[in-house]
Amino acid sequence: MALSFVVWTFPHTATAALNQWTARGPKGGEIDSLAIDPSHPATLYAGAFWGGVFKSTDSGVHWSQMTNGMDPLAIVRALAVDPTNSENVYAGTSSGLYTSNDGGATWSLGLYRDVQAVAVDPATPTTVYAGTCSDPDGLYKSTDGGVNWSASNSGLPTHCVDSLAVDPVSTGTIYAGTTGQLSNGVFKSTNGAASWSPSGLAQYTVFDLIVDPSNHSTIYAIGNGADKSTDGGQTWSRMSAGQYVVALALVASDPSVLYAATGSGVKGSSDGGATWAVSGPNPPSGVSVLAVNPNRSSVLFAATNLSGVYTSIRSGSSWTSTSAGLYAQEIPALAVAFGPSNAVYAGTWHGFFESFDSGATWVLQTAVPGDQPIRDAVINPANAQDVYVATDFGVYRSLDGGQTWATANTHLFDRELTSIAIDPVTPSTLYVTTVSRGVYKSTDGGDTWAHSSTGLPSGGASHIAVDPTAQSNVYVSAGNPTEVFQSSDGGATWSAAGLTPYGPIEAITVDTNGTVYVGAQYEYFLVKRARTGSSWSITASTNDADVHAILADPTNPSKLYVGTGSSGVLVSTNAGSSWTPLNSGLTELDILRLQLSPTGNTLYAGGAGGGVFDYEFS
Repeated sequence: MALSFVVWTFPHTATAALNQWTARGPKGGEIDSLAIDPSHPATLYAGAFWGGVFKSTDSGVHWSQMTNGMDPLAIVRALAVDPTNSENVYAGTSSGLYTSNDGGATWSLGLYRDVQAVAVDPATPTTVYAGTCSDPDGLYKSTDGGVNWSASNSGLPTHCVDSLAVDPVSTGTIYAGTTGQLSNGVFKSTNGAASWSPSGLAQYTVFDLIVDPSNHSTIYAIGNGADKSTDGGQTWSRMSAGQYVVALALVASDPSVLYAATGSGVKGSSDGGATWAVSGPNPPSGVSVLAVNPNRSSVLFAATNLSGVYTSIRSGSSWTSTSAGLYAQEIPALAVAFGPSNAVYAGTWHGFFESFDSGATWVLQTAVPGDQPIRDAVINPANAQDVYVATDFGVYRSLDGGQTWATANTHLFDRELTSIAIDPVTPSTLYVTTVSRGVYKSTDGGDTWAHSSTGLPSGGASHIAVDPTAQSNVYVSAGNPTEVFQSSDGGATWSAAGLTPYGPIEAITVDTNGTVYVGAQYEYFLVKRARTGSSWSITASTNDADVHAILADPTNPSKLYVGTGSSGVLVSTNAGSSWTPLNSGLTELDILRLQLSPTGNTLYAGGAGGGVFDYEFS
């Protein structure tokens, strides 16, 4: 059944430069935290799942990445700005609590824990609280602006602290929202976190807390719905905003006005949550955080799960994308069309994007489901109109260059896919790897599939590659621990190829000479073997970095490109005997995918953050 073509447009106007990388988008990404500078509300900070911290000084119209000194793999889950000094910013990340004293220009690590929440004492802003979810779990406190930290967990069960709020009047009173195996709910301290006691909502996961700045006995909690307490957390009542509430925001100048992002759209309340009315639709791709301009109560900001930041100037009745310069997309799937179509396809963990002008502009293709990861994509080398996408729901296929899409899953009995490969000579032949049933093969362009795993261990497979000049030779990674298996009969039977790396295999490719290359976690080199060889050899070190992607130049098999986990893109002109960084202009050094344009003049890279980059050779 054909699916409709529905898009949102994501323009990008960067001018390409020769011999350096250019960020191409798509803009946006999964944004998990937002903070508004209370002293300068036009200044916003956004924390990305991939890509670090971004800053805007014009109310979200334009953004700049601010990650100097920060772990490039850090997931930014919480942000806070000192209410008395805008230069002091705190970022709670999966790698720890970072402090900036220059408005985000540089960062230093003070607390090495998995930080979920951050709160600044408004009366004594050198006092900062961090909620963590690592061993030992719980609450940490700093009294010197984030330089030194100590645990403050007396009475607080050992589990994750997902949210924090400081009473703006009695600043020794702090509320912590928790989750974990021992007990959930809200906990309260009245002595600056020296000790804690339960404060209701037991068995609830509480991921957001807000204290009413004009009535500090009123607290709002978001977890299994939206709840309100008017007696400092002693008792709670469920608000009627809806069961599925993902974000809540309070208007500082009029705290009776609330906004909630719900499953049925953005709702507003003008009576402290007693009654609610739908203000308008949710922004595309789901809301993770809401924030309100403290000086203009009708201006809302929404962080989304895919499309960056959206702004409403009409109390949520309509939304505008405001993510220029915010490149935080993770690209686990990337394909570049053969021929003159200039098509580039990019899959993320939450959606599938198409560009028909070499990455200058992008559209979000909603006919390919975005609520599960996009794993891989390939294009028919003989007909660029045929595009195949591997997802957690099976194969999606377009036969008109991405205009319309349909599922192609007949007899594909495990549809949770991990990779897809196409035979470059007979492109009606495709292979997919699955999470639990090994390999499937199609010989009719995806119309039907057959299980093709004889000789493979039971369970899943992860990566697959076809020899471009001897198509009966196919290589796949499978088993636990993962090892390489080879088929010499087009996937009919498989046998172990004699390679079991130390870590999980991340990439396999075969050059036009038939040399197979393998990259794995924890092994900072490639392993290679000739088509007719029986032994494997290793290449030179890939700058002490895991290899996530391998690309062999089809016109020069001695020329290899690798995408690494921390050293960006490396190039070798001698089949891996030595490597040279190719990173000028590359702002994301964790590279998941590499593709060459059909002419060989442009190299594309998909990052773990930053989206798609291209490198035009002179």
